[in-house]
Amino acid sequence: MEDEFDSEIPELVAAETIHQLQLGEDLNNINNNPIQAMAVTEPMAVTDMYFTDSRDQSINELTKEIKMLHGKIHELTAMVQSMQQQQQQQQTQIKYN
Repeated sequence: MEDEFDSEIPELVAAETIHQLQLGEDLNNINNNPIQAMAVTEPMAVTDMYFTDSRDQSINELTKEIKMLHGKIHELTAMVQSMQQQQQQQQTQIKYN
């Protein structure tokens, strides 16, 4: 069991070394681009920035749609009330005729 574990150590060290070299290479290729720098050092921050922009845009679009639907609901409510009043008037006329 120990032999198996001991044989894995060099592989793990090699993998971590490769990862560190790639990270260093990425950092060297940044060329003073703060977004690219963040993408390498804090990938979730960049992802959140892009998601926040698209999320804000989606929220704005949904807000507009909700306001439009709210207006439609008021129109339909007024229409239904008008139809109910007409129906009541017709029923009243039928009773008295």
